Amino acid sequence: MRKILETVFHPPVGREPGPFYYPQSDDFTCGAAALIMAMKAVKPDLVVSRELEFEIWREANNVYMGTGHPGTNPFGLAQSARKRGFEAAVLVNEPENLFTTWNRITEKRLVSRALMAFDFLQCRKSGTPVYQGPFGIEQLGAFDNSAVVVLTGSGIEKHWLLLVSIDDASITVHDPWRDTPNRIETRKSMFRTIPRKEFAGLLGDGAGKAQAAIIVHGRRQPVPFPIRTTMTDSFKDEGLVSQIAESVPFEIPKRQVTDFTCGPHCLCLLQKDSFRSKNDILLEELRIWREANMVFAGSSLPGCGPYGLALAAMARGMKVALWGHQIVGLLLEKTKDPVRREIQTIMEGHDRARLLRAEVPISEGRFGLTELAGALGKGARIVLLVESGRYGHWILMQSIEDDCVRYVDPWIDSGDTQTKPRGEFRKWMKFGPRRSQAAIIVY
Repeated sequence: MRKILETVFHPPVGREPGPFYYPQSDDFTCGAAALIMAMKAVKPDLVVSRELEFEIWREANNVYMGTGHPGTNPFGLAQSARKRGFEAAVLVNEPENLFTTWNRITEKRLVSRALMAFDFLQCRKSGTPVYQGPFGIEQLGAFDNSAVVVLTGSGIEKHWLLLVSIDDASITVHDPWRDTPNRIETRKSMFRTIPRKEFAGLLGDGAGKAQAAIIVHGRRQPVPFPIRTTMTDSFKDEGLVSQIAESVPFEIPKRQVTDFTCGPHCLCLLQKDSFRSKNDILLEELRIWREANMVFAGSSLPGCGPYGLALAAMARGMKVALWGHQIVGLLLEKTKDPVRREIQTIMEGHDRARLLRAEVPISEGRFGLTELAGALGKGARIVLLVESGRYGHWILMQSIEDDCVRYVDPWIDSGDTQTKPRGEFRKWMKFGPRRSQAAIIVY
């Protein structure tokens, strides 16, 4: 038996013959790259770019996966495909065991699982089919006119691939990973052939047999083999999300959930009256970080840039303006790898362009306490970037008094208003070697 997706693979105009291949740009974007190849297979006129790759990563990443940047989960990837007009379905077995071996720290594992559970709920709400049960090579080859993205590997060595063809002896895939950016290494990743027995082993994931695949097609079609359509009790509804959120051993909303979500936490504080529980705030903080993070900021997981935070506030119905001085290229000097610097620049430009298209006012130039006091006096709330270690820190301003400035610091457990003398605060509100300034003004 040989099944080839030749009906959906077409080379783009001007390219060499063969299926479209898109290599991942970094270690953690295999899921986004594989999904791009799948969507391009179904819709050849899809415009592909690094912006698209990292937007998908933002939408579907799992916040924590080990010590580096997180990869993407199947439910988030399926939602990314639907957002771009594709039909998608998820095949998954033992979903509660996906990626659990990545995070040894309990808090990180709980946060990661909570976000994946949220993505699953979004699939249910959007009508994205999710089928639970073990599957093998024959099941993956049963879909017509579809592109199949499959998770392979075991333990922490998990990797998303695009299925190209299946025959009696082997499986052919497009592997988004390449060791070097040259043409020879790319050719090794295209049409990679894996013996059937080896590929069957890659589909399983230890004793839990955690498996995942995403089926992308132009129109909805039923799954062509028997499989359950309900999830296990621990993962099928809001129960898991609430259970995980209640287990997180830090106080919410008094303190930011992670080391890098100070900006999202400030935006959550502006919406706190609309939340029903700390569970809601936890998920909202993580969602804002997904939308607004800078992708790179040195070697650590990135915080949020001013353009991304302004976009996130606007997406939540807030009327915003952005004040900034020397914020183009903010934190770029922390990223040493030239490819990552390029991506950081591309995504910053992407966010800035979206703000300009939305006609959000951007005021460029230095500002002081007088200007901030004027905005506060008109009823604005201000999320302000201040100097704090290597990467800066977002706080929520409260008031400017004759002798001090009052603010809420999301890093401090108490959640109470803090004060700082005016002179000290003036120095604090200039960040980094360029003495950059940034403020999100929310009216």
